[in-house]
Amino acid sequence: MSLWFPPPRPPSTAWRGAIAFGIAVAAVAAACGDDSGVGGSGAASSSSSTSSGSGGAGGAGGAATQAVSPPPFGQPWETLGEWHLFADIAAGTPNERVVPYDLISPLFSDYATKHRYVFVPEGATITYSDTDAWEFPVGSILVKTFAYPLTADESGPLDLLETRLLYREPTGWKAMTYVYDATDTDASLTIAGDFIDVVAQTPSGLPIDVYRVPNENQCLECHKSFDDPRHLGPSTRQLDRDNDYGQGPENQLDHLFAIGFFDKAPAPSGQRVRLADPFDGSNPDISYRARSYFDSNCAHCHTSGGNATPPSALDLRFSATEPGQPASNWGECVIPTSCSCCPGKTHDVVPGDPDASIMPCRLASTAIDEKMPPFGLFSHEEGVELIRAWIAAMPASSCQ
Repeated sequence: MSLWFPPPRPPSTAWRGAIAFGIAVAAVAAACGDDSGVGGSGAASSSSSTSSGSGGAGGAGGAATQAVSPPPFGQPWETLGEWHLFADIAAGTPNERVVPYDLISPLFSDYATKHRYVFVPEGATITYSDTDAWEFPVGSILVKTFAYPLTADESGPLDLLETRLLYREPTGWKAMTYVYDATDTDASLTIAGDFIDVVAQTPSGLPIDVYRVPNENQCLECHKSFDDPRHLGPSTRQLDRDNDYGQGPENQLDHLFAIGFFDKAPAPSGQRVRLADPFDGSNPDISYRARSYFDSNCAHCHTSGGNATPPSALDLRFSATEPGQPASNWGECVIPTSCSCCPGKTHDVVPGDPDASIMPCRLASTAIDEKMPPFGLFSHEEGVELIRAWIAAMPASSCQ
């Protein structure tokens, strides 16, 4: 567990409000890849962080003082407050129809904690699928706020950094980023990106003194497939877990259907494919956990149409790494087209030998020309150890 200390800029003193999110410092983040796979077993780990919401029918946000106010298409608001997504921005209290959700296997983002919400316009519904990407109606908004805790108390106040929005316009998804002011009471549209001074540390004690806000083009390098912008996190395999909307634990998929956000009911729980918490040590299926990690951290680029192909030969979607798929999909005995990392290593994954494998080397690197994933400033220490353990557990074989 990381230790966190007050950052140099004046922070907000509250974020809990109506939503209390567990801060899983060792967790990974938003699901990547819009196409889910078949196969996999097990359920979401009960050790995953759980968020809770209250107020509003069915947990669909708090009592509205003013309705959510999306801007005219193509003309984003200059401040987050103009959207009216939150009844209280600093406290993180969602407005009516702004529904919090959490992921089973979230994307790693330099140990920042993230809070996620979805807004669907009144009278519209999400075209739901158990396996494929969900289709959101025009006017939908996906909201993700990034923060660092101010103290070692996981339930304590947070220093808000940025809120990213994906807004579904008639021509497709549009990405917007808002960086918080010194009081955390509002945030301003920031197209060119930013660097924010913070004070934190990784689990091994490595100082985290700066947080990188991506620019608009960098957002789209992950959020696109064949140049079409797309959403990443909301999917059946990622949201099939419990959350507390004020009445105790409730499955998120069943909740979203109950409040009218889906056009049809999800399949029964036993028939749904879901990811695993990659860091649930009680789950002995390390391959399943590694596949879940790949799906959320790598598959948005390492898939057909993703930013890494060509020339990457890897396909790290959950469906592409299940038993029976080609081992080359996850790099087994694959010679990469280029790699400046770790001289003397020749293959992405050498079964049974993580020290001879390029993949964990690139995951551990922070060099801009070799690190994976390419964005962010720090490596995910727990993720590196997971992938090393996964490779070590493979039956040893030579790639020669």
